[in-house]
Amino acid sequence: MPNMKQGLQVLLIRTYLNASTLLNALFASIVFLQPLVCIADVDFNKLLTFKKIYLEKTQDNVEGAFGYIVKKAYLEILEINPRFELTHEESLSDTILRTQVEKKSTGIDLEISLVLTQTKELFSKDRTTIPVNFEEADIKRHVQELLKTSLRRIPFYGTITGRDGAQITLDIGSKQGLKKGDIVQISRIDQVRRHPLLKTIVDTQLVPVGSVAIEEVEEVISFGHIHDEIVGEKVEKLHKLTAIEARSQFPDAVTTHPKMRSQKERDALKEEGPELGYVGITPSLGSLANSTSQDDGATNFEGSGTHLAAQLQAELWLTKNWFADTSFSYGSVSYSQENARTNIKSSAYSTTTFSFNIHGGYKHWIDAEKYRGSSAERGSASNSMAGPHAYIKLGYSTFEWNTPSSSGDILSPKKYSGLDLGLGGGMPLGNLNWGALLSMNIFLFPSLKEGNVKTPSDGGILPSPAAMQFFIGGYYRFLTAIEIRGGAQIELYSATFKGATKNSSTSQTILKFGPGIIYYF
Repeated sequence: MPNMKQGLQVLLIRTYLNASTLLNALFASIVFLQPLVCIADVDFNKLLTFKKIYLEKTQDNVEGAFGYIVKKAYLEILEINPRFELTHEESLSDTILRTQVEKKSTGIDLEISLVLTQTKELFSKDRTTIPVNFEEADIKRHVQELLKTSLRRIPFYGTITGRDGAQITLDIGSKQGLKKGDIVQISRIDQVRRHPLLKTIVDTQLVPVGSVAIEEVEEVISFGHIHDEIVGEKVEKLHKLTAIEARSQFPDAVTTHPKMRSQKERDALKEEGPELGYVGITPSLGSLANSTSQDDGATNFEGSGTHLAAQLQAELWLTKNWFADTSFSYGSVSYSQENARTNIKSSAYSTTTFSFNIHGGYKHWIDAEKYRGSSAERGSASNSMAGPHAYIKLGYSTFEWNTPSSSGDILSPKKYSGLDLGLGGGMPLGNLNWGALLSMNIFLFPSLKEGNVKTPSDGGILPSPAAMQFFIGGYYRFLTAIEIRGGAQIELYSATFKGATKNSSTSQTILKFGPGIIYYF
């Protein structure tokens, strides 16, 4: 009997466990596989207004130490943005801005949430981490960047605040990029979906209802009239501005926010924007100076000539940051020199110059958001031609001065070559059309090859050459794909020959001035 009783107990326990497991699995499948729940019986256009914002007291783990910094950062953004209105009472708001800050040994965890006042549902939540060794300015900057991220999640750009017959009033104006003559798309919020467990807004569906033609624009408000209404729909108060359908003329790319451009503009900018790189040609006028000495200067020749040249250049954008470039330059010099000690002039020589280089490099953009926001919709390629930047590149370069050989004038062809390190950058001046350019190329471990005549390198003495190039100039971009670039370039080439008792040297200096034209493609 005891064995039978124990057997029944074991059977009952197993039955209970199996039933519990089955019920738990069934419950889990029902909860996690159910579709997103739609919010019903709510005026979605009123619920999702995001107009009156209440700043909830910052929650942190250091007795409110971050509250002042966070509030100050918020006010700098919201008080200058006419789309939003701050309220001092939660009951008067439609949106609650909630902030949580947690200080840890590894830094600060920052979390910003937008909560709907009416239903207390979470609309968005964004997080970031501030690294250790932070300062107050770092906290402020991260708070503002995260707030901008949260505000960008709002699925529309403005709201209709009134309708009188066919006349419409909107709560945005010229500060948001709106212009007289714009035709804007108006939509209504048709459906809002939320997560069944987390009770958060996960999707907002907007349905177009018509369009409005803008007649008058002020800084923070605009007026227009009904341009079109879709059959079965009506443009009403609290409906949302979701896009610009048409514009009488394209706005200034610097002053208008990309999101407020029409689809036609975005397509046009994308089509016109360069995608691969550029090619260019630069004619130049300048001079070439040469100095050669032997026997510690006992014999010294100096000369110069007018230098006419043309340079072909190209740059290929591999990515937004990585690039490859190359250039060829050919010049003509009518050269003459004289003995610096006797002042006896030698014959004139017809000489030429040739240079070539090829590089691969990396370009770093500085303060990209400020300068590239207006060109962001042109694709990553267009970002490679706007805004301040610095670059570093490495490659191979060569320079040749082809001249007749003359042992009496200590004159011979010369060729400098070697690895080339390039540094440089650009800075817009005032806007994206004008800018300054600066670059420097230094030959690494260069070599010098001379003609087979009596030169300072005779006797088996190896030269110690050096070569570098400097450029300072600017550009003017008057079309999307066309740029005028000009400035001054200095090229320095030299070598010393240390003998057992006496030394010799040679040097060439080239100065170039000229405008060039660059075509982006």
